[in-house]
Amino acid sequence: MRINEGQMDRQALARFGEEAIALLKAGDFVALAARFGYALAYGREPAKAMESDLIACLSEDEGSPGPMNPSIAIKYYDAQAVESIGVSAAIECTTRLAHNSAILLALVVTGSGEEHHVSLEGFSRV
Repeated sequence: MRINEGQMDRQALARFGEEAIALLKAGDFVALAARFGYALAYGREPAKAMESDLIACLSEDEGSPGPMNPSIAIKYYDAQAVESIGVSAAIECTTRLAHNSAILLALVVTGSGEEHHVSLEGFSRV
């Protein structure tokens, strides 16, 4: 999803994280893919790839992490990181899904100057 420089502040990026979590919890992979795309689709249809990768992530038996408060952390990267890997920020969202599995949903912001893009990078167990 393309965003502008005015949407790079912490509040705006956190809202993208909240939106992604809501779509994920609703199981709306089609809307999630349409809104954010999927960096790890690797030629697969993005919505199906997200769903498949989430199922695989959840099948990893890592046990319960214990108490976990849902959170959204925003990380900004310096100019060197932007130049070398193209990532200017990350939105790390931790949440619990309906079956009580704790996951990290990661969004990345790529680009610089006036043009940025927010994309779903992937899921992992917490």
